Amino acid sequence: SGHKVSGALKGICSIQSPDSKNVFACGRYMGPAHFLSSNDSGLTWSVSNLKQYLSSAVDCYFFDEYVGLITGSVWDSSYFDSKPAVIRTTDRGVNWQRVYEDNARSEIAWKISFTDSGTGYISIQTLNNRSDSFKYLKTTDSGRTWLIKEPQISEKGFEAQGICFINDKTGFAGGLNRLSGTSEGHLQITTNGGLTWTPDTSYKNINRIRKVGNRVFASGKRLYILLQE
Repeated sequence: SGHKVSGALKGICSIQSPDSKNVFACGRYMGPAHFLSSNDSGLTWSVSNLKQYLSSAVDCYFFDEYVGLITGSVWDSSYFDSKPAVIRTTDRGVNWQRVYEDNARSEIAWKISFTDSGTGYISIQTLNNRSDSFKYLKTTDSGRTWLIKEPQISEKGFEAQGICFINDKTGFAGGLNRLSGTSEGHLQITTNGGLTWTPDTSYKNINRIRKVGNRVFASGKRLYILLQE
């Protein structure tokens, strides 16, 4: 029942559903890492501990009822010691395989977005970023392997959180910026497949970006519509 689920967890950062029956969730971004699944539209849930794979769990994305991904990080002593990591399952979360891990410190694999069944992106939040670049991951094989991208941008201190590409060329990344005084990070936009990015300061602190039909929604300081065709 519901009270047992809430008692087992410290928090939920992501809920995702590939169909009307199956619902998946995970959390939390500061740890501990847990995975939840339901096969009856959320009436009953099973919960598993992910600590052998991840110290923190941020986002989950399932292609169908069996194959899915979870982002997060692995650390030795504290959250600020995080190394970004991504895990993948093909059996509904019974077993997981770590498909990405970096030795970089103070980084967390954050949000997942797929353009089609093969091509997807994961933002990497660099905690207290001091550089004028940001990082994200790209896959072209449904999350089995990932390549890291690190484009230069005009905003120093940007910590990527929300990410979404709507096709091969056009993509959006949002996040926060601890160097800005207000912690406001601006939306970064690419129209050439991630080679160069241009900021749009009217969109602030974007943590999730989703394409729904012909529109692209972003949640941050408020709910934004980035694009409507």
